[in-house]
Amino acid sequence: MFIGYHGRAGTPRSVMAHTISGGVIADARCNGRSLGELGLNTALAAHLGVPAVLVAGDDSVAAEAHPSLWWIARCSPGGGAGSGASSASRSER
Repeated sequence: MFIGYHGRAGTPRSVMAHTISGGVIADARCNGRSLGELGLNTALAAHLGVPAVLVAGDDSVAAEAHPSLWWIARCSPGGGAGSGASSASRSER
């Protein structure tokens, strides 16, 4: 499970968009494909035989997970409003 994730570096309107270290790494690629922390950590988990089952975070990471990581359940309680800011929806009872 990946909790509190955000979009990769350069993702507009993502809360804290960065990959590993925002001031140092602008893009991380695997087989020519740009990956954020979710993609990198999912690949590492798969290499170690650990299944990735859930990502919870802003709406940009949910979009990043789909369609390449189609099997991961996505939970996005709110949307990013830029660096350091987000909006959250309130559930009705």
